[in-house]
Amino acid sequence: MLKREQLYCAVLIKREQLYCPGIYTRRGDSIVPPQPEELARASHQDGAQRAHWRAKALGYVHLHALVTPAFLTEDVRAMAEHDGLDVPADKRAWGAVMQAAARLGYVAPDGHANSADGSPKTRWRSMLSTAV
Repeated sequence: MLKREQLYCAVLIKREQLYCPGIYTRRGDSIVPPQPEELARASHQDGAQRAHWRAKALGYVHLHALVTPAFLTEDVRAMAEHDGLDVPADKRAWGAVMQAAARLGYVAPDGHANSADGSPKTRWRSMLSTAV
């Protein structure tokens, strides 16, 4: 099954817009799809990068949980981005990080609070904080 990016690239190629870095290559007048080993290598690298980002993001959640008794995911995200953590392609990736932190016992859901844009978000209670 094709990933969304690959499917998007295939659509672009059919429309003769040939911008699709890393997926298809151009040789002469033809477009050459990636070979299976190229796809596997790219997928492995993407997976390793995501796992590395996830581990670093989880470290920021742990750090935030040590010093803050209750917070929103966007508080952790803002701190991490301010420190130089790469912004994920989809900010919903932080949801998986927070769920992992909950499974590890760093945080627990503690109701809801309004975020900066006024939408309700999960408020997290630290299970590690010594602050009152």
